[in-house]
Amino acid sequence: AALPALRINFAIQLVGVLAAILWQSPTGLVLCAALVGGTFLGTVLLTQRIGRALHPHQGPRLSAAMVALYGFTQMVGPWL
Repeated sequence: AALPALRINFAIQLVGVLAAILWQSPTGLVLCAALVGGTFLGTVLLTQRIGRALHPHQGPRLSAAMVALYGFTQMVGPWL
């Protein structure tokens, strides 16, 4: 059940990003912030749930690795 929910979550985020690209105005920015920001926590929780389902005995280790990878990409992303 987590994978279909994650796909929907990503689709909502895509709509938010496209709103910022297509409507380069405060409206597009607010839509992007609401759609991407409002689904962010769901993405984290669903991804961790899928990771634990794939490797049930490695749950804490997988969560730590995903948090570290996310932090790394947040630092590197602005340079790209």
